[in-house]
Amino acid sequence: MEIRFSYQPELKEMAAATRYMLFNKPLVKVLLVFVFGMIGLSVFSAIYFKTNEYWESAFHGLILVFIWLIIYGYTMWSVKRNLTENPKNREIQHLCFDEKGIDQKGDSFHVYRQWSEIHKVKETKSWLFIYVQRNAALPIFKNKLQPEDIIAIRQLIQGLPIKKKLL
Repeated sequence: MEIRFSYQPELKEMAAATRYMLFNKPLVKVLLVFVFGMIGLSVFSAIYFKTNEYWESAFHGLILVFIWLIIYGYTMWSVKRNLTENPKNREIQHLCFDEKGIDQKGDSFHVYRQWSEIHKVKETKSWLFIYVQRNAALPIFKNKLQPEDIIAIRQLIQGLPIKKKLL
């Protein structure tokens, strides 16, 4: 079975897919829980113990939020800059899935990956991520595919000996 399709990547979709991958990393989840836990704890302790240092506790929480917003903003800015600077993301991409691997072509590149090189495949409501490394994935945008193509890709991937999480 061979599945072929082409699409033009959009910066907004690429950034959203990257943000999704970033926030699904365990370390990022732990950091978010820690930051918001510290804020909640500082506000709770200030209210519960009726301390005069309420503003000091709230200030420490606001500093944590401010630091987190700076890190998040810088990360998203870097992601968008890297996506726009990569010429591959401005080209129409032609993908071909078959039992042996994935063939990805554009005007300036050609990449073939065998399924044995693929780390895992994960499907979400909006995307299909093909992890070529533990932390790097090729996002396939489901809104760019026909429903029968999505079904065919699922069937193809189901029969492969790789880690997968499909809907």
